[in-house]
Amino acid sequence: MMGHLTRRAGHALAAVFVAAILALGFAAPIEPAAAAASYLVDNVKMTVSGTPGTGTITLGSAVTGAMSASTAGVPNGSQVSYYISDGGSNWEIGQGTYSTTGPTLTRGALWSSAGANTAISLDSSALVSLTLLAEDIPQAIASSVPTYASGFVNKFRNGTFDIWQLGTSGLATSTSAPGNYTADGFQVQQTGAVGSCQRAAIGLSGLPLYGLECNGATSNTDTKITAKIGSFIAAPLAGQTVTVQVRYTQDSGAAVTPKVSSAYASAQDNFSTVTGDLGSTPLSSCASGVWCIEAYTFNVSANATNGYEIVFDCNVALTAAQECSIAAADIRVTPNLTAGAIPSNPPTPEMRPVWLELPFDLAYFETSYPLGIAPGTASETATARSNVALNTTDFYDLGETVFKTKKQCANPTITFYNPSTGAPGSFWDLSSSSSVGAASTRFVTSDGFNAYSTTATLTAVHITQYHWTASCVL
Repeated sequence: MMGHLTRRAGHALAAVFVAAILALGFAAPIEPAAAAASYLVDNVKMTVSGTPGTGTITLGSAVTGAMSASTAGVPNGSQVSYYISDGGSNWEIGQGTYSTTGPTLTRGALWSSAGANTAISLDSSALVSLTLLAEDIPQAIASSVPTYASGFVNKFRNGTFDIWQLGTSGLATSTSAPGNYTADGFQVQQTGAVGSCQRAAIGLSGLPLYGLECNGATSNTDTKITAKIGSFIAAPLAGQTVTVQVRYTQDSGAAVTPKVSSAYASAQDNFSTVTGDLGSTPLSSCASGVWCIEAYTFNVSANATNGYEIVFDCNVALTAAQECSIAAADIRVTPNLTAGAIPSNPPTPEMRPVWLELPFDLAYFETSYPLGIAPGTASETATARSNVALNTTDFYDLGETVFKTKKQCANPTITFYNPSTGAPGSFWDLSSSSSVGAASTRFVTSDGFNAYSTTATLTAVHITQYHWTASCVL
């Protein structure tokens, strides 16, 4: 059994890791960080009170030569990593939540056990140790240094539903698969009839603030939500056992069993045609009006190196007054969970903060509009602005725009919007309070573009405004 890692040791390990990264010439940050690490302590080993079975464990006293969690100073509500032994061959390893009331240990993500990776039934002879798991090492690094060089676990883009570059309400869906983009990274298809989607506060403790909520319409038959994962991000999933999960709710008035399916792209990052991988698979029944954890563990095709998509099927007809919502989306490699099964204790979803998530999303889509303002809105806030003069009789150049993040495609699609009217395809001449048509681009690269127009002649310097979007969405 691996020895305990103190917080000081975790900090030292992090420093060595980052020094090695910097020595190789990499500049932090590199990739988004993993979820919050477990609270790590030394030499904690306790008995149990009563016979906990497979449920919450009421902790007893410290064994001879060790400390209790209380003596070691574990705070109330902390995530901890544990090892349980109950007899010579009965054991369990996982993460849980420690409470000073009792005190108790509530089981969470279960990584492995003698019970085929399910919770073992404990009797009064069980011993519980707080210890270090392999899962804790990258988390200790990530939480100890101002970088995210350790990589990220959750391969979904915007799994926290914090980024909404297309707006936060009234987002149109489509009857054609895979649907229209709503929250960054998520497309929605509705069959029978389309409603609309919006950002909605979910009100779940310990989870992100927002989720994706979609209304139905008269004659609506279903709502499907697709998340595409680019080839470079999906590659570590290829050929592996993974677990996908969301928080799910619907208010149709009856219990519903949502479904999940997956497919891989026909060629690298080409999702115009996809090949099915996981067929449409029922998850767990979810009562109307409650939030449920919906998760499934399965084996991913080696062809996921082309790019991968997950489809969450609400599997319910909705009226205009009814909704289906998902939140806290997570997909990761889980080698210790059983493929082809609904896990009883899926891993805690990784929740990357906005300042880490946003650059990831900007690599696929960027807009000059402020976050949450839909492109095409009449707004002069944060417009690109150029002082331009005619330099030929054919066009005038509005100068170069540099992207905040290098795009994932060589030639992103650029769309211009008139700040005064919101109309696409034109600029706004602030000097003459008139629209300038024939908006176009030159020298489009993954780093930026030049805007220009082939419209009427200008005889003096004019101040011209415009909004824009740059798209490399999959």
